[in-house]
Amino acid sequence: MDKCTTAVVLAVLLSTTLSHAASKTVGPSDDLSAAIAQLQPGDTLTLKAGTYPGFALGDLSGSEGARITIQGAPGAKVIIDGAKGRPNNFGVITAANPAYVTLAGMEVTFSDPWLQEMRQLDLGSSGAVETFQSRYLGDERIELRGIHFDGGNTGKGIILQGMRIHDVPALGVDNCPGQGSIYRNNELWNLGYPRSGYGFYCSGDGFTFCGNSIHDATMGLTLYDGTGGSLTNSTVVHNILTTISLKPWWHMGSAHVYAAGTGQALYIDPGQGNLVAFNTITHSGVGLVVPEGNTVRNNLVRDNMQDFGEGSMQSEGTFAGETRVPAAVCGGPVSATPPPPTQTPPVVQVLPAPTQLRLIGRQ
Repeated sequence: MDKCTTAVVLAVLLSTTLSHAASKTVGPSDDLSAAIAQLQPGDTLTLKAGTYPGFALGDLSGSEGARITIQGAPGAKVIIDGAKGRPNNFGVITAANPAYVTLAGMEVTFSDPWLQEMRQLDLGSSGAVETFQSRYLGDERIELRGIHFDGGNTGKGIILQGMRIHDVPALGVDNCPGQGSIYRNNELWNLGYPRSGYGFYCSGDGFTFCGNSIHDATMGLTLYDGTGGSLTNSTVVHNILTTISLKPWWHMGSAHVYAAGTGQALYIDPGQGNLVAFNTITHSGVGLVVPEGNTVRNNLVRDNMQDFGEGSMQSEGTFAGETRVPAAVCGGPVSATPPPPTQTPPVVQVLPAPTQLRLIGRQ
C-alpha cells in the first residue's frame, strides 16, 4: 500500500469513528449500566443531578483519539452510592481493563448506616478489636472500595478528574492503571477506619497524580502494590495530604492493628525515575517516604509526627505549600471544595525513625 492510499484509509477510519461519536444524557430513573454498555469510542455520557447505583465499566475502551467520557453534568450534584446498588463488594465503581476512558465530576460514596456504626469503634480502646473481629471483619462490605480496577492495573490512558470519593469502608482508588493515565483534581476523604483505607493504592509506569486532596485516611498516596510492584517514570505533584493515620487501624493484609501515626501520607517503595514536587504534606503520621533514584524537590513537609520516614530522600528546595491547587496547574475541572478534616491534627513530636509499622495488637 503506497503512502497516498494509506493516508486515505486512515482518513476514512478517522471520519468513521468521529461520525459514530455521540453525546448522551441519563437521569436517576434511567438504566445507567445499559447506557454505559452502549458507549462507543468518542461518546460522552452525561449524568443529570441525582443519586445513582454503582456500575461496572468492564473492558470499556475508547481510543487515543476518541476517548469515552462519563461525567456529571456541569454544576450538578451527581452521587454514585454503593448503598443504592453496586456491581460487587469490591467497588462502588469497578473496571477490568479499560482504555482511554474519562470519569469526571461525580461523587462516589457508601451511605449504608453500617459503615458509620463500625466507625464508632476506636481500636485503641479495650475490647474494641474483639468487637471489630466478631461483628464487622467477616462482613463482605468491609472490602468495598470507591473505584476498584480489578484487572490489576492493566488498563491504560485513564483520566480520573474532579471526582469526590469519600466514606467507603476500604480504599478510595486501587489497582489504578498507569500507561499514560492521569489522576487530577480529585478529593478523597473519610476512607477506612477502623480497617485500612488508602487514598490511592497504585503501582506501575507512566502515572500523573496532580492536584489531588486526601485527608482522614489511614494512608494517603500509597504508590506500591504490596507484592513488590514499583512506581516508575511518573509525576506526583501539587497534591495536598493532611490528617493521615491519626487513629489506630486494622491492616487487612497482616491482620494486625497499627498504631496511630504509623501510616504514610506519601509513600513510594520501590520506585525509580519519578518526580515528586510541590506537594503539601502536613499534620499526619509519617509525611514522606521516597527511595533513592527519584527527584524530590520543593515539597512542604512539616508538622507531622515524623516528616520523613526511614531511608527516604529529603526534599530539596523550598515551597510555601497550598491549601487549594489552582485549576490551571493540573488542567481539567476541579471538584467542589471538600469538607475540612474531622480528625484533630497531632501534637508534633520528634520520633525515632521506625523500621516497620508499630503493632499495638495482634489477633
